[in-house]
Amino acid sequence: MSCDKDASLLSVYHAALAKLAECRCLGAGWDGYGTDPPSADACRMAEFVLSQLYCRGFLPEHPRPSAAGGIGITLKIRNRSVYIECCNHGTIHTHMSNGYDEYVHVAATVDDCTLVPCLVGVFMGGGIWDGKETA
Repeated sequence: MSCDKDASLLSVYHAALAKLAECRCLGAGWDGYGTDPPSADACRMAEFVLSQLYCRGFLPEHPRPSAAGGIGITLKIRNRSVYIECCNHGTIHTHMSNGYDEYVHVAATVDDCTLVPCLVGVFMGGGIWDGKETA
């Protein structure tokens, strides 16, 4: 992956990849409740999403294992937030909120996961909601 970004953004990206590497090492029941660890597919999708967010200049919070099985990534800018869940069964669910009472849910498969970072970029840049207007 090659993107021209400043050192602080690159540092956050590398920290996110390190956290993702930790998630890959989790075993069954990692949360004490018998939850499956993130699958290899979920980790690959999360790595792709992280790289695409980085290339678009976004600083997501560190990826975290999901109790539903997979990897969760959160991104917040101003009053907008996005939660991206890369699921063990090969789908990505994206929940986007404008900070008011509306949200958008987008589901994608591993085959069309390039859609997710594009939508996030449009959404966080103000292209989906402006103020209190909803899509």
